[in-house]
Amino acid sequence: TQLAGILAAKFLRVPCVAHLRDFEEVDSVTKLYAKFVDIHIAISGEIRENLLRLSVPDDKIVTIFDAIDLEEFNSQVSSAYLLKEFNLQDDTKLFGIFGRIIKWKGIKEFVHAAALVFQTVPNAKAFIVGDYSDGENEYFLEVGELIKRLGLEERIVLTGYREDIPAFMGLMDVIVHSSITPEPFGMVLIEGMAMEKPIVATKMGGPIDIVENNQTGYLVEPGNPEEMACAIKTLLDNEKLAADMGKKGKLRVEQLFTKERYARQVEQIYRSILNP
Repeated sequence: TQLAGILAAKFLRVPCVAHLRDFEEVDSVTKLYAKFVDIHIAISGEIRENLLRLSVPDDKIVTIFDAIDLEEFNSQVSSAYLLKEFNLQDDTKLFGIFGRIIKWKGIKEFVHAAALVFQTVPNAKAFIVGDYSDGENEYFLEVGELIKRLGLEERIVLTGYREDIPAFMGLMDVIVHSSITPEPFGMVLIEGMAMEKPIVATKMGGPIDIVENNQTGYLVEPGNPEEMACAIKTLLDNEKLAADMGKKGKLRVEQLFTKERYARQVEQIYRSILNP
């Protein structure tokens, strides 16, 4: 569909704006049709680098970060009903990961990190909020087996698909991102920051643009459960530090990741191309 639209614009001699939201293979065919685009919108610095590798000129790339609705993700959302649903005590330390249960999201690495956290934070509990993707449940089942093998069925909750993500994020003390390959952006990170939660994320792809290391959370090496566990434990053990990072995260979202800012920037692109 993307290629069809680009070719149609070329045939009709109308300006073409392409919004790249995922990585493209760097090959001769993709390089060719990338030349037919007047302006490429990249959702992160990593996506911008992907476009540069496709030989797109720098002046034809504009980076516009994705955005969220702060009316939906805000710290006023109630999570009280979840305490009852999952029989949680008020003093339980909670951390969780959000998204599809697929291999490149690093869910098994998160499980291993959680196991290390539990060794020194006995009142901690972890949540994996999401379900398998596109009908492929093999990895999801592997994650469940890993949790059983480690004896963590009572410590790690697999919620399955949920629509009440803001409430779940509000419940967490720390929100974790554990992808083992570069993330194009990372919406759950700005959602968590909007909920005033500190972030622990892997240091590559979109999270590099989103998380200010040591300010709004910690960036850790991908595929390193030990480093991830250390960052999570630091935040669980220090409520003031976690709260300060959460507040800074909310401010960063308000500055860089609002739907109003997003709309203005996209509008400017269309205006510039229609009125050169």
